[in-house]
Amino acid sequence: MALWGTKTRRGEKLMERLQESLDQAPLVEMEELITLAQLQASVKRAVIEQTQAMANDGALHDIVYCWFVLVAGELGREGLLLAIDGLGRSEGDAPDETAIPTLTRHILGVLPDVLREIHLSEAFTRRLALYETLEGALLLGDAQVKERLRTFALERWEVERSWPKPELLDEPLYLLYFLGDTKLGERVREARSLCRPGEQVYAQLDDVENLMRGGMDFLDRARQIVGEDWKATARHLERAFNVGASRERPR
Repeated sequence: MALWGTKTRRGEKLMERLQESLDQAPLVEMEELITLAQLQASVKRAVIEQTQAMANDGALHDIVYCWFVLVAGELGREGLLLAIDGLGRSEGDAPDETAIPTLTRHILGVLPDVLREIHLSEAFTRRLALYETLEGALLLGDAQVKERLRTFALERWEVERSWPKPELLDEPLYLLYFLGDTKLGERVREARSLCRPGEQVYAQLDDVENLMRGGMDFLDRARQIVGEDWKATARHLERAFNVGASRERPR
């Protein structure tokens, strides 16, 4: 009982350190907290609850929320579901720059959840962020996973093309390219007929055609992500965003 209480108190102290870390990524504390939460159910529960509370309070813009998402994402499905829930919902870039790599690395554990959320979401930014995580499944998935992705991509092609103003026609086409779709050229031509030159999606279709000609490799970034760990994402956040000013951003 005493040992249980000691671990719980240590977990609370580490969480306090994360909440105070506005100037740099607290890598040492995060690593210890992940290890402790993997061993102690009460610590894991506290991390999950704190991450959820910050999301409920509208703190998605806060860099501290990002530290907690990184920790929660290493604690299994429950933490990854929190990352999914926050995708595409923040005004700032840092939360998505946290959740997308986290989910890309662990996508096989929550693939059905990501696919379902794409089907359910109507918001452009949220669907786009969710689509990005699927690159991990292309790299890490076996034949069964890729067949599931193929079915999903064909379903999404039909859905995306049916919107009055299609904005994400390219996303299912990217998937179908990597999954060896034999009708991709025909689908790209149809996609062009559904949008206009000058629209962002029209330019994205140029990228799909470049893929077909062998001129680009859109999985390079995903390969880097799956070869890294959560620490690389934390360091990226530290470099890319004004960590010290994160709490002063308007909600």
